[in-house]
Amino acid sequence: MESKERKKSVPSEHEDEKRTASSENAGKKTESEADRLKEQIEEQQRNIEELEAKNSRLRAEFHNFKTAVARETKELVGRIEENLLFKLLGLYEDLERALDHTKHIDEKFLEGVRMIYKRMFSILQEEGIQEIKPETGKPFDPFLHEVSETVVTEAFDEMAVIEVEEKGYSFKSKVLKPARVVVAVKPRVKKESEGE
Repeated sequence: MESKERKKSVPSEHEDEKRTASSENAGKKTESEADRLKEQIEEQQRNIEELEAKNSRLRAEFHNFKTAVARETKELVGRIEENLLFKLLGLYEDLERALDHTKHIDEKFLEGVRMIYKRMFSILQEEGIQEIKPETGKPFDPFLHEVSETVVTEAFDEMAVIEVEEKGYSFKSKVLKPARVVVAVKPRVKKESEGE
């Protein structure tokens, strides 16, 4: 009986080979499973890196878009402000001209118009309007002035402002309306011909 029990407990060579083969197969399966999982992890890692790069590009594009929209909005608002103020300046100048020709008007009415005029100028200044007042005798500035006429004279330097016909106005350092001025030019001296 003991020998039979021993036979049962001692595996045969064939069973050992089977077990070895099955453990090798299991090992190969585990290795191939591990390789497959490793490849999946690497692929997922590549996908994550691609998505992170795409996210980074999209964030940069969105930032650029926001910056461009903010700049365009600021420019649009500035153009709208300039347009409105330019129209108001025309009204302001008409009022100024009307006040210059008020000899035969009731004094109370005239005082009311003067108050409107002062209030309007105060509002324009609060909004950033500044007068461009060229000085007589100072050089003509093509960035601030517009020549309405030239006068030949020796009394002033070449291209000096002789008279201011209309004041100019600027808004946020940008000229809305240049000052209209009369400038001096020197008389041209006729050159004698070289042969004489």
